Amino acid sequence: MLVLCVGMFRSCSTWQYDIASHLVETYHNGLRLGFLSADSLDQQSDLSLTGIDTAGWRTLKSHDVDERFGRWLASGETVGIYAFRDLRDVVFSLAHKFGVDFDEIVERRGMVERIITNHRFWSSQPGMLHQRYEKIVANPIRAVHEIASHLGVGLRDVEAAAIAAEYSFESNLRRTQELGRELTAAGIDLADSQNALRFDPTSLLHWNHLREGRVGSWREQATRAQSRRLSELCGAWLAEQGY
Repeated sequence: MLVLCVGMFRSCSTWQYDIASHLVETYHNGLRLGFLSADSLDQQSDLSLTGIDTAGWRTLKSHDVDERFGRWLASGETVGIYAFRDLRDVVFSLAHKFGVDFDEIVERRGMVERIITNHRFWSSQPGMLHQRYEKIVANPIRAVHEIASHLGVGLRDVEAAAIAAEYSFESNLRRTQELGRELTAAGIDLADSQNALRFDPTSLLHWNHLREGRVGSWREQATRAQSRRLSELCGAWLAEQGY
């Protein structure tokens, strides 16, 4: 069984991947496969043809849509896990991570339209668990239970709490800080934007992955003009999701 973690950018998808991988490794004797972009997929629909071992339980992370992902989910041999978030928070989180301004994310990269397109795709796929970022942050133990149930794993509350603690914001922040120190010691210039995506190959956490994770922080960062622009681009989507 393949577990496809495909959350919205900056919305806890790496956390979901690490939780799912922990559960698959512990309870299904499985393996984590890492990150795979749609662009790097082989033209064939069979994941094994990309050179990745798919025997047994495996976890894989991606973001962008691809019809081959849809076919895997429709086959019943793949289950999906998806997280989404207030797009206004996503925009400012992306800008901070890449060290760029609002216009770079919204206008030049067109990230809002891209994210909404991705969301529509993943929301329409079978075999998906959908989790709202704000609810994950508010109650991570419950979110762990939801992922475990989706993967056919029954957890006691104490087990779910231990897993949530192992991958808590504080625990993951320590991991990213240690990664940053290791990269700096290796001579990597972390001030260079080309190194913004340096990550740990096991956890998939980037050295600059975490900031504060606070819900609604866009309100303190957006100018009136930026708020109006976001309303134009994603106001309908925000209303549909209850934001």
